[in-house]
Amino acid sequence: MFGGLLAAAEQRGEARSGTVIMIQLCEVELRAGDAAAAARLLAEWDQWAMLEPQDLATGRLAAALAAVRGDAGEAARLAARVVQASEATTTPWDRLEARRAAGVAALLARDPEQAAGSLEPVWQHTQREGIEDPGAFPVAGDLAEALAETGRLKMAGAVTGRLAGLAAAQQHPWGLATVDRAAAVITLAGGYDDAAAVQLAAAAEAYWALGLGFDAARALLVLGRAQRRAKKRAAARESLAAARAGFEQLGCPGWAQAAAAELDRISGRRAAPGGGLTPAERRVAELAAAGLSNKQIADQLYLSVGTVEVQLSRVYAKLGITSRAQLARRLGAPA
Repeated sequence: MFGGLLAAAEQRGEARSGTVIMIQLCEVELRAGDAAAAARLLAEWDQWAMLEPQDLATGRLAAALAAVRGDAGEAARLAARVVQASEATTTPWDRLEARRAAGVAALLARDPEQAAGSLEPVWQHTQREGIEDPGAFPVAGDLAEALAETGRLKMAGAVTGRLAGLAAAQQHPWGLATVDRAAAVITLAGGYDDAAAVQLAAAAEAYWALGLGFDAARALLVLGRAQRRAKKRAAARESLAAARAGFEQLGCPGWAQAAAAELDRISGRRAAPGGGLTPAERRVAELAAAGLSNKQIADQLYLSVGTVEVQLSRVYAKLGITSRAQLARRLGAPA
């Protein structure tokens, strides 16, 4: 629908309408987790905005994009900028969405306390203001996960219970799937449970059916971690491999790297001196270590930027590193 509206705006030369529609279309792509599509829309928005300058804040979208891509540090930095900005340059919606992006990034960084601290104000806002559509600020599942990981299972249960009531009353597709996800995560936080594992896998399937690949892959990542801790290695490999594939397809290298790291932990593998890199991965790694940006690497090797990101995520996982500086040291290039 937004694509059709955007095409009409372009045909009529309505720059103001085009910028508004493009922002909304970008939000759709971010909700689905398609980082490449969202990044492309943000770049195009800059061109539209030159024709018709507006005060539409894109800071929260940039923060959300960084969180979806899996750049936790960048997401936290961009989100903090929006949250701390003046009311003249941002809206309450901007700040709430920035907090949600920061919370997702903190979950990736395995900092559930920070995640809960970012997500709770958003959830409290929905309660205080009587916002009953679970998808308006889709924070319940992430908050329940953060609270469960910090051991606050009763609070996680209260969040899930409110979500369950709203989702059931509205037959809300995302809400119903997220109730299953949150309930399973809470149960698994107290110990492995086969029924909860099945419930979490069903939530992932429901997300896939709705076109919410990012939510689906994240559910499988949590499931794979629980299966790995319970030493259910075959099941864990299947869940984590599916999560990694989903993240790679969406252009979420940081999340793909997290899934790859969990896969490596199943067999207890350590990075070999050469990292076991394929020739293609080594070419990308050497250029990154030499200081080239992802776009410069893509241009030089005739690849897409998304392909470069995926290959770098695999390089990082194989070498057991997390930054370009570490990569330069590992390959013997100047940092």
